[in-house]
Amino acid sequence: MNQTLYIFLIFVFFCSGQNKRNYPPKILNAEEYVYKTTDNFNLKLWVYKPYKKQEKPTSVIVFFFGGGLKTGSPEQFISQSEYFSSRGITSIIVDYRVYNRHGVKPSECILDAKDAIVWIRRNAELLKIDANKIIASGGSAGGYLAAATYFVKNKKGDLYDKPNALVLFNPAWLDLSNLNNQDVLERFGMKKNEVNIKGLVNKNAPPTLILHGDKDNVVNISTVRNFNKRMIELGHHCKLIEYKNLSHGFFNFGINNNENYYHTLAIIDSFLREINFLSPFPSIN
Repeated sequence: MNQTLYIFLIFVFFCSGQNKRNYPPKILNAEEYVYKTTDNFNLKLWVYKPYKKQEKPTSVIVFFFGGGLKTGSPEQFISQSEYFSSRGITSIIVDYRVYNRHGVKPSECILDAKDAIVWIRRNAELLKIDANKIIASGGSAGGYLAAATYFVKNKKGDLYDKPNALVLFNPAWLDLSNLNNQDVLERFGMKKNEVNIKGLVNKNAPPTLILHGDKDNVVNISTVRNFNKRMIELGHHCKLIEYKNLSHGFFNFGINNNENYYHTLAIIDSFLREINFLSPFPSIN
């Protein structure tokens, strides 16, 4: 059977309706854990185990929702999580504090995201995952958080907060070069040289895939191109897939006829197979 058709059939099976972005989120068929308690608020994550029992620990893809770090819901990535669990790896959806609900600045959002990666890695045996194959992913502001889990320094000095690969959907704020230092400090609660992802790229970086519409009216694609160029200049594995004439959030399930949603999942599947984080498709006679 053609691999594209195989992916499509899985999508049809699992994606029978559009995910509503509710909060508190209603996430079914997943194991719920509290990864952090702060200000009397329990931050949770939801684990989708592989549909078929795996003999060895699996890779894990971790999703951070978008919403400008002001709003949003973990429900955004339910469909993607169901797909990858059907492909034999673990998927995790993470909740984190945002401005509208908790009055926090992006610095706290970043800390939550990094603490989630720490919790996941430290609980690798419980989750039956490979602690060396953690993929951080997210859309828009969530894409920034995914990148920040690797590039932004943890002031706690924790060595367990860096993922091993990145998959970013129209990620925000990868290049803050055009903003002045004071604006960044007031907006993020951290200095520009601490949160500007492009400026933090050095000799070490994880394999990275970016999916972005070239007509994005929220996140200018030039910022993503600048980050991608910097990664490639330093010899890192970074792949930017540009979607012609598409705007922000094009990848979400339930947008138009879902063609772009299907395509992005196929591209990610291929990328994860390429870096040996996902097994090849099973033979179908």
